[in-house]
Amino acid sequence: MRHTAFGPTLGPMVTRMLLATMVLASASACGDDARLGETNARERLNTAPPNGMPPGTTGPTTPSGSTGSSGANGSTGATGVTANTPAPRPTGASGPMTPGANGCKALVLAKNTNVSGYTTDLYTWSDGACRERSAAMVPNTGRDAGGTYGGYARRFTYDIGAVRTVESSHPSHHGFGFIVNHFSGGAELSTRHAGTTATIFTGAHHALHEYKWSYPVNGRNVDFTVRWLFATGKDHPVWTITYDTSKLAKDALVADSRSPYGDVDWDGGGGNDVSGVGWGDRNKFKSLQKPVSLASGWDYSQPNTVPYAMEWIDAPDAEMGLVQTQTFEQHDAGGYWFYPARGKTSATGPCDPDTVAPPCQMPQDWNWPFQLNQYEMPFTLASKRLAWGTNYGAVGKQSYPVYGDDSSAVGWPFQSYSVAIVLGKHSDAVVAKQVTQIETVQATTLTAPGSVITAGPGGVARTDSVTYAPAGWNHVYGTWELRAAANRVRATLAVATGALKSPVIVVHDWTAGAPTEVTLDGAPLAAGSGYFASVDASSTALWITVNASLSGAHTLAIR
Repeated sequence: MRHTAFGPTLGPMVTRMLLATMVLASASACGDDARLGETNARERLNTAPPNGMPPGTTGPTTPSGSTGSSGANGSTGATGVTANTPAPRPTGASGPMTPGANGCKALVLAKNTNVSGYTTDLYTWSDGACRERSAAMVPNTGRDAGGTYGGYARRFTYDIGAVRTVESSHPSHHGFGFIVNHFSGGAELSTRHAGTTATIFTGAHHALHEYKWSYPVNGRNVDFTVRWLFATGKDHPVWTITYDTSKLAKDALVADSRSPYGDVDWDGGGGNDVSGVGWGDRNKFKSLQKPVSLASGWDYSQPNTVPYAMEWIDAPDAEMGLVQTQTFEQHDAGGYWFYPARGKTSATGPCDPDTVAPPCQMPQDWNWPFQLNQYEMPFTLASKRLAWGTNYGAVGKQSYPVYGDDSSAVGWPFQSYSVAIVLGKHSDAVVAKQVTQIETVQATTLTAPGSVITAGPGGVARTDSVTYAPAGWNHVYGTWELRAAANRVRATLAVATGALKSPVIVVHDWTAGAPTEVTLDGAPLAAGSGYFASVDASSTALWITVNASLSGAHTLAIR
């Protein structure tokens, strides 16, 4: 067997037979949606990494750390700050502070709300512009109106001058945010299984919504926990997952993760063709021709630090994406063997398949690092399918190769990660701005003598401890973590580059009610406009969104 840039090359007849076998297996596993992600074809070369290493061989363990870069699709400097005039620099501040928008309302949870025939828990909150957004969450405790078991958002709404409604019109995928895993010979979806739904916490301005399941993946039982965080002052909910395979022997399960997964009309409906797709791993990938098809050219030349996946339409002006709360070096994302094309363009190649000479078309559908709309492209260019992606072994293997096959990561006994679910106008570069925010986080230092929490659970529903990077940054929820002493805390956020927009602070060991005073650089902030607070008495925690964009160093005091 000969190895090429994109993996082992098989004889034409063997390749056709193998592909046919895998697609049929996937169709059988996925029922009436044979294009769920026909990645048994992707997995067909999984025993031999493309750099010629023997099966199962990986490089050194992935180091921690990150470097700066521009945002998604090559944007630079975008931070999503408000248009308000920067406030005068208070005494002790070392950089500007731009106040946030005015008029934000409290978060509202309306349980058992009918949304398009589905019973939902409807969360409504004010975003960074103090405009209303909502997410209608379908319980997973029984059959929903579409005949599946819920555990996803049926509908999102957000205001761009007019309210845009993002809802599913797909016949079998009825929303966004459910779990999908592929393994040798099939796939499993959380929408096939009943579980539990809970509101973990609902405060005046912050809420945590939870789904839990326990069901078999390839015959081996896995426990799943998903939480959604909604917060006043934040545009995009955070979706976080833990796969718990601790009851299995290591390497007993070898599966990937496509979660969160879904099909919603993020353009507001109308059956519009998708203009472009993109993703980020260690490089940024974007398609070049519109509408995007398997014949489109591409650019994979620019460096990247924060993983993301995205799709967009120019008219109507719309974009949806997923952005991780950590860098690629902190937590891998993406999978398979297109990485030799990093740093290249379709004009120069290498092409996939590598039997084709440049100029190249899009990579083969099974070789995209993230699952987007590639499997639907032969049938329609209007599919709004969007999902995450990992290598096989991310769920269940003690050690699996990261995308690039140059290091390894841990997929057993837990796999956890978090992403922001990003919706907005493509002209506003909302995915790029969220990428920039995580890069800004990595350039921020939180200091508070004896009060910064430097380690915590590695994921939702976990008790093991991992070190936060940077100190105080809880990647699980995308929050900054502090510990109060006598219901007081004083901390400094030093932002080295860019502007940190509306940071969410969680103060633990808080046993009082709402704070009596919050100051920024000595100047008082008003409750409900300068900051948004929620008290979680059951967890002795205070949640605060600071309604400002911060550059340089600023000191926050709460009591």
